Amino acid sequence: MMRRRHRGFTLVELLATTAILSSLGGSGGYIAVLDKARETQCLVQLKQVYQALTLFELDHGGLPNAALFPGKELKTRDPRSLANVLKPYLAGSGVLLCAGASPDLKAYGISYAWNSNLNGRSLASIRNPRQAGLLIDANALIGKPAHRNGWNVLYADGVVRFTSRAPKWRPSDQPR
Repeated sequence: MMRRRHRGFTLVELLATTAILSSLGGSGGYIAVLDKARETQCLVQLKQVYQALTLFELDHGGLPNAALFPGKELKTRDPRSLANVLKPYLAGSGVLLCAGASPDLKAYGISYAWNSNLNGRSLASIRNPRQAGLLIDANALIGKPAHRNGWNVLYADGVVRFTSRAPKWRPSDQPR
């Protein structure tokens, strides 16, 4: 009777391949790939938050009346926190935690800073939605890059763009 051979790789083959790839690219290449993966995960999460904000706006007639950093307790307990306001619209609380955020920011339960200048506004009423930031990696507030040398920003037009400069919420984004 012929024994059936399993398809796949052995542990030794995987370790050898990993060692070869590591020696070719060095550890810097591996770290760069991990950083890019975290940045991409953050981008995808911010797009999910935009969908949640759009649904919130449809239900309530405007963007949430949220605060940037309300109170000192965990943001999931503060009633004006995005984590609390958008909870019915998000698949889970992990969506509001950037993989590149510092551990002290993650401890708050949310690692994105909300532009409270846009509270209650409809997305359609925002002049220059391409320049009006809704959320940014909160690391920008302390000047520490979350990804590579910068941060992801979710704009009012629904696009997430990477920036190496912490954006200042523009006067044109202020409530009228």
